[in-house]
Amino acid sequence: MEACPDYGLMDLSLIIAGLPDSEVAAERAIQKCIERFEPRLAKVRVKRLEMPEQPLSLFFTISASLASVSGGRTESFETVIGPSGAVRVEHR
Repeated sequence: MEACPDYGLMDLSLIIAGLPDSEVAAERAIQKCIERFEPRLAKVRVKRLEMPEQPLSLFFTISASLASVSGGRTESFETVIGPSGAVRVEHR
């Protein structure tokens, strides 16, 4: 029995295969996942970055406010999804 069957993102191979048309769907999927499963963040914005030198990887920038901080300090992250499907997230 699965504890949370809708946890996570859509199949990343579908995103890559559907580019550029799947770009908006990927951004929305990442944003919805963060909003649902990361309550410490608010005002989440996701934008795909073009990296022509690495066509088999997906790059996204994510900005969000810390929900627990008065005034909501904005934080930025860079997310890279490599050709193998490995995901790397870096705080900026």
